Amino acid sequence: MSIGLPIFTCDLDGVLCRPPLGLNLGIGRRLEKHPPEDSAPPLELRGAHRLFWLTVEWFRYAGRLSMPDARDGLAAIARYRKVVLVSGRKELARPWVERWLERHGLRDYIAEVRLNNTRLSTARFKLLAARQVGAREHCDDDGPTAIYLAENGIPRVYLRDWFMNRGLPYPPNVVIVRSLLEVADDLARLAATPDS
Repeated sequence: MSIGLPIFTCDLDGVLCRPPLGLNLGIGRRLEKHPPEDSAPPLELRGAHRLFWLTVEWFRYAGRLSMPDARDGLAAIARYRKVVLVSGRKELARPWVERWLERHGLRDYIAEVRLNNTRLSTARFKLLAARQVGAREHCDDDGPTAIYLAENGIPRVYLRDWFMNRGLPYPPNVVIVRSLLEVADDLARLAATPDS
């Protein structure tokens, strides 16, 4: 399916998974100030902490729909890139993430799923994961995360347009998109003109 294609990382919530009631209120406005990490020790959740996070992650998936363009957009992107899902969700949510992707017909377009099993913030974890897989592009719904990745070595960051993202100081390598199909169109253009 994606052998030999460049790596593209993609967020889950707000990009593939529709926010509750269609309102993406979880988007941050505070910019990440910590330097990037080259590695991070795994986070081990035990006892009450594990039960708490299992409950939180289960509720986060209850009744969640996919974004209207998720399947078509991922299918189009997968023609040009090997897609690696990178989410700030906890690693212990993997069973729910995998089932959700299968239920919405998205799993076949995703080569690998990387969930946050560290103590790193979501932005720092996504940058670490993108670097580890050698991604040159990433798609996210969080403005501060997009800025952090764009300023720390990811050459092209696609930011899904949500109201809460507007007005932040985006560097020129952050591309605002309304859908994953726009991302695929841009990747097709890049594939046709590899020197750009």
